[in-house]
Amino acid sequence: MFLFLPFIFLTSQAQAADITIYQDQRALVKEELAFPLKTGISDTPPIPVPWGFKPSSVLISPKDIGNKAAALEQNFFGGWTNPTEILEQFIGKEVELKENKKSKTLKGILLEARDNLTALKVGHHVYLNPQGTWVIPSLPKEGFNPSVSWKMKAENSGRYLFEFSYLTQDLSWQANYAAVINDSSNLMDLRIWADLDNQSGIDFKKAHILLVAGEPHQALPAAARPRPLFRAMAAAPQAIIDNSQNLFEYHLYSLPSFVHLKKGSVRVSMGEAFQVPVKKIYRYDSSDLNGNFSAYTRVNPDYGANSQGEVKVIFRLKNTKASNLGFPLPPGKIRVYQKDKSGSLEWLGSDSLPATPRNEKLSIAVGGAFDVLGQRKRVLFETGPKKTKEGFEITLTNRKNSDVSVKVIEHLYRWSKWKIVSSDQKWKKKDAQTIVFEILVKKKSSSKIDYTVEYSWR
Repeated sequence: MFLFLPFIFLTSQAQAADITIYQDQRALVKEELAFPLKTGISDTPPIPVPWGFKPSSVLISPKDIGNKAAALEQNFFGGWTNPTEILEQFIGKEVELKENKKSKTLKGILLEARDNLTALKVGHHVYLNPQGTWVIPSLPKEGFNPSVSWKMKAENSGRYLFEFSYLTQDLSWQANYAAVINDSSNLMDLRIWADLDNQSGIDFKKAHILLVAGEPHQALPAAARPRPLFRAMAAAPQAIIDNSQNLFEYHLYSLPSFVHLKKGSVRVSMGEAFQVPVKKIYRYDSSDLNGNFSAYTRVNPDYGANSQGEVKVIFRLKNTKASNLGFPLPPGKIRVYQKDKSGSLEWLGSDSLPATPRNEKLSIAVGGAFDVLGQRKRVLFETGPKKTKEGFEITLTNRKNSDVSVKVIEHLYRWSKWKIVSSDQKWKKKDAQTIVFEILVKKKSSSKIDYTVEYSWR
């Protein structure tokens, strides 16, 4: 069943608003409304709201000092979701039906409109479930989309300003980072974007956007507007002033300009930082197994024996003012680029960044190293009633024209109690089940690690 409205062009009403957007498709919207009210009780016109609008979350209060007005009643219309619901509003009225195949128009009184039954009386005949496109004479008085209206009481007639706030769904945001690494791979230019997704069914014109990094169990009241997260920066390197703001246990960011938040997606710049110092690290982690510390993991010779992997390239940086950063970084995706010899940008890889507080380290994994290889081979396995001994040989090969340092991560996954009984290279304990080797591999050569671990249990 199709529905056609003649001579009517429908759009959602554009609105100016302050919008606090969370990362879980929730948002707090604050708007300013103006109503002409008469002395006593008045009904306001309907105000369009998003499809995810929460009627119970509404707060509306007068902004005029000295003028007293109050909402006595709130009426919410949830919007029409299918043609049948709209046709029901015209039962007993004259409508038209354009039969698609016959190019014929039937004009009559609509008797019934249900999911499985429509009835149109034309002259002395009644058409049951006729097929075609329905033409209704006017827009339903409520409109098509959700709306809210109020019954107001005012002491004096006049034009009243109200602050209208509510919670809604289907608005979300995600941070996206673009990093350009210099030729020496020791400096990075960083640009941060906020990708805003508006699936609410309504446009917001000239919206002031606040972004919350964190997922509250309950939405929070609006906070005072913070200054922008980034200031405009010249090409010369300088530290960015931290203009984010704490909100409970989260961080609140303000976009530096008003946004026309149309239905769909829009990308807005959050700022940029230049010449951020980074360190390129080679990491070989071939045994990232989650041991469940069972009898199987203690004594089974096949467990982890063939674990292999590639040498990963990691860029590490510090989120400090000295590094031209030093502000809370929201979680998001980062894409890393570098210019080739012709000056054209090429993509190196992508990674997901966690929320990173100031003064914390940050690692960006961009991909595998083509000219630095790793191989892990088990060379010893002995098990007995109370112990298992296991030995590995790890070979690192460097085909580059320069020396590299490789961090080798080994996970001791068979049992919680262990000790390294022999090793020809220095190692450090990272945590209860992980050790780290840092090996210098000369250009066009190889280096090896031989170590043996012993697990014991009662």
